[in-house]
Amino acid sequence: MRRSTKACLFAAHVAALVVCAGTAHAAKISGTISSTLSVSEDSDLVGDVTCKVTGAPCISIDAPQVTLRLNAFTITGQGDPQTGCSGAATANEIGILVNSQIGVTVHGPGLVQQFRNTGV
Repeated sequence: MRRSTKACLFAAHVAALVVCAGTAHAAKISGTISSTLSVSEDSDLVGDVTCKVTGAPCISIDAPQVTLRLNAFTITGQGDPQTGCSGAATANEIGILVNSQIGVTVHGPGLVQQFRNTGV
């Protein structure tokens, strides 16, 4: 009887560890991004973002069911501040790339601006 109680306690402890390990904490994003930031868990902007990535996405959502909360902050690309672009689109220079992931949410309010391709 004592052995089965220990086995049950051990199994419960392992199950609790698995549940805790599966709980993702949100990434906090702000400042300057100079190479594509890959996001695979729920994340929050905690300040304005300046994107210095050329010819690639600023933020890439790389997993399904991810929420990116803008929290009223701004993600700004390298487009002209007056026109919001640079004339012709720059291939792959996207603000937030979702790329075939299902169940992704970009939650505002917030602003994605001045990208030389699409914003989202």
